Amino acid sequence: STCGVEAAFNAFLAGVENANIGAGLSIELESTCALALLRFGKFRMWRDLRDHWQDFMDTSGFVKHLVEKPGEVYEQPSLPSPEEAEKAQPCCPVAYDGSQLKVIVAAAERRSFVLEGPPGTGKTQTIINLVANALANKRTVLIVAEKRAALDVV
Repeated sequence: STCGVEAAFNAFLAGVENANIGAGLSIELESTCALALLRFGKFRMWRDLRDHWQDFMDTSGFVKHLVEKPGEVYEQPSLPSPEEAEKAQPCCPVAYDGSQLKVIVAAAERRSFVLEGPPGTGKTQTIINLVANALANKRTVLIVAEKRAALDVV
């Protein structure tokens, strides 16, 4: 037995079909399923996304791109000029160079971007300064990393 999954899906499908009779809607449902083991700590992030998804769509070009054009390359907006970055004077506890400063200022200005690069290019220092500056300005921060080790270092 599949624990009633197929029966539950068929009941759901019948309900959707009955609800759309005469509504003029064209809906196609796929019988696919995605399962995940989630820790409770992720529940708060899920709930935040569920409750505020429209805010993220309205304020984050990157999130909007992921939702509307998931298969296309994300064209990042330009970073601040060196002059603009120098004027910002962010709160940075770790030494930084000019390219790192531009990223820190871009984050402070709520610009969407992806920070990536090979090992040894200063990503960790940049993230530390980015987080410190955000916290100094009473903002919250969400960091997504491919590897747990990257988060542990930060």
